[in-house]
Amino acid sequence: MVKPDPAIRKIILRAIAFNLIMLGIWAVVFKDSMPWIRGQILGGAIGVLLFLQMKRTLEKALVKAPQAANATVRRGYLIRLLIYGVVFGLSLLSPEVQLISVILGVISLKYTVMISGIFDRELLGDKSLLEPKEEAETELGNSELETEDD
Repeated sequence: MVKPDPAIRKIILRAIAFNLIMLGIWAVVFKDSMPWIRGQILGGAIGVLLFLQMKRTLEKALVKAPQAANATVRRGYLIRLLIYGVVFGLSLLSPEVQLISVILGVISLKYTVMISGIFDRELLGDKSLLEPKEEAETELGNSELETEDD
């Protein structure tokens, strides 16, 4: 079994932590919390699995010719879309699962990726969106000085 990329692993662990926090919130807020908890577990699991499926699809597409890569990516997208539809449809029809918590579980990974990209400088290899690089400012300053001397 291939060990996942450390950045992928970190994102998945953060999404699991968020989902565990949501499980606690559902347990405290609602008297009959089991449908909410089941929905959160289902949504979180589907979100993580489809994230890994997207990673696998993109890895396959990167080694193919452009036309074949395009077909691979489209096929992967349609598979994920179909799975989302089935999960949301079944959770809508089932009284045992709360649709809102399924949706929150699925999008928890998407928001984890977005927030990690903004705040975690180490995850992206010094390319965090919030913290400006000081090196770029000093390089800009040095290049301005060089042009003044010419």
